[in-house]
Amino acid sequence: MEDIFLHKRGHENLWLNVSEGNPDWDTIFEGCKAAVDFPASNYYKELAEHYPESKVILTTRDFDKWHTSTYDTIYQHGDPPFPQIITWKLFPFLNRFNKMTNACIWDRKDGKFFDGHFLDKEACRKTFEDHLADVKKSIPADRLLCWDVKQGWEPLCKFLDKPVPKEPFPHSQLTDGPTMKKMSQVFAVVGVVILVAFPVTIPVLSLLWAVDALFLNKTPKTKAG
Repeated sequence: MEDIFLHKRGHENLWLNVSEGNPDWDTIFEGCKAAVDFPASNYYKELAEHYPESKVILTTRDFDKWHTSTYDTIYQHGDPPFPQIITWKLFPFLNRFNKMTNACIWDRKDGKFFDGHFLDKEACRKTFEDHLADVKKSIPADRLLCWDVKQGWEPLCKFLDKPVPKEPFPHSQLTDGPTMKKMSQVFAVVGVVILVAFPVTIPVLSLLWAVDALFLNKTPKTKAG
């Protein structure tokens, strides 16, 4: 999610293609050695099949704490705090990013994950528990590590056949991370600007649409014969 938002503009379109059943995994993960977080974690089965030598780490945590943390952070950015008709022309990346998160995470329509029911806590709890069970059933034991971050470095490094670092295991939370703060600031600032500038927004959009229609989207006429 961090790479898509901060570093890899255009990948939101690739993930929209994934949500429509047309993945290009090798392009998405070119130069990468690992993938964490949404939206990649929501397609673990497809990725495990596409990369048969890969290993899968299933992190586990208390559901109630996870739900609260997720609601307070990334769920708040599912829809920007301003009309989508405005983002369509003025902030196209935010519009595409919003569509991507909804299609790949919150409203995934293939019967997997939240399917639009994240706010129904008990339905979400069942999805959470079913997901854990499905990962354990789908991934061979020799490729899977079920890991609680409280366990620290040792089981993780053993699974990956890597030496245990001398540095203490990190304990920063998503809600305190710079990425989430930056995303929150972007949405908040843009929302304020839109609300303040709303009286002039419609004329500006009208002008943009007129220019687009008159000069940018004209279909060249061809002469017969």
